[in-house]
Amino acid sequence: MKTQFFPMLLVASLSILLPNTEVFAKKSEQEMVRDAVRRGEILPLKQILELVNAEFDGDIIEIELDEDDDEWVYEIKVLTPQNRILEIEIDARKGRILDVDHK
Repeated sequence: MKTQFFPMLLVASLSILLPNTEVFAKKSEQEMVRDAVRRGEILPLKQILELVNAEFDGDIIEIELDEDDDEWVYEIKVLTPQNRILEIEIDARKGRILDVDHK
């Protein structure tokens, strides 16, 4: 009876633990971003949002922060009053607008 109980206990334990692995992964991504802000590698989101709100009219509907080859880029989507979507890329280190696509 013990040999059957152990596999069931193992399966039950894994089913409890596995859904939480995504939380751990996200936490490490969040910590990575916080560390980059602390080191001055990227500007805080608050500062980027102030820039976007000053330059563009509309509502921010999506924000992404991507890192590729040690280059950080904020990708921000804005819904304009004309119901168009602007996709804005901003250098996360300097706060410089890199590209604006109108959809």
